[in-house]
Amino acid sequence: MAGQPRSTVSIRLTGASRNDPLPRLLRSAFGLKERRARLEKIVKDAGKPMAADMAAGAPVDTGRLRASFGVQKSKKSNFNTISYFVGARKGRTTFGGQVGRFAGWRAHWAELGTKHHSGAFFIQPAIRKNIPVAIQRIRNGVANLVREARRKT
Repeated sequence: MAGQPRSTVSIRLTGASRNDPLPRLLRSAFGLKERRARLEKIVKDAGKPMAADMAAGAPVDTGRLRASFGVQKSKKSNFNTISYFVGARKGRTTFGGQVGRFAGWRAHWAELGTKHHSGAFFIQPAIRKNIPVAIQRIRNGVANLVREARRKT
């Protein structure tokens, strides 16, 4: 069986050497929790346009699949890595005032199709289109953070 294309993207921001100028500057300007929260916000915000394009291209029947696309923090994140997944989410949610489940587990069927209906490519094009956007948003976010840190010190 051929390998399936990915229906999610992982955005990771990994730590640098403790002696590099950037971590030193951020440590002098912000506390640990504030630093991590700001970097997590930068990474999370970088994935939002990709998730929006995935949701916009998703076929709509009940709207649950479209509502499943978003940016979610990775469960396997360690102290040195900030990791978020962009794509179809799984698990519990509230939808229309009722507790239910995200329909992310169906995304690959909508993308690739089944023997009963053809697929509609919407995940892979959104990924390809928005990877440069996410990289630029992370660069801009870190640059703004560095400017703010320089003003504080």
